[in-house]
Amino acid sequence: MRSALAKSGGPMFEDSLEFKYTQYWTLNFLNEFKSRRGYDLSPFILYITNDFYQTVLNLYVDCRLKPLQKWVNWLGLKLRLQPYTASFDSSIISSLVDVPEGESLGFDGTPD
Repeated sequence: MRSALAKSGGPMFEDSLEFKYTQYWTLNFLNEFKSRRGYDLSPFILYITNDFYQTVLNLYVDCRLKPLQKWVNWLGLKLRLQPYTASFDSSIISSLVDVPEGESLGFDGTPD
């Protein structure tokens, strides 16, 4: 598979992140949050915003993007990715992939 993909002549492509309106939660989210932010979220769930989305971004980067980037590079390819439409800063994601790209500037008036 590795040699066949290397012969394809182009990067591995991931289309835009189409989960803007999905609730980000997993069975282990509260434990991950405490580990990454240093406090128990349970008493403050109704009061937090930035820490929650920062944790979502951290989990996306650590559990999805970095392993994908490593695997694609191991295959001898580059990762081409459209990092927008998620609920986090697309410039952070863009800085972590080989080939960040866009599709259109006419989405809904937001830069991310």
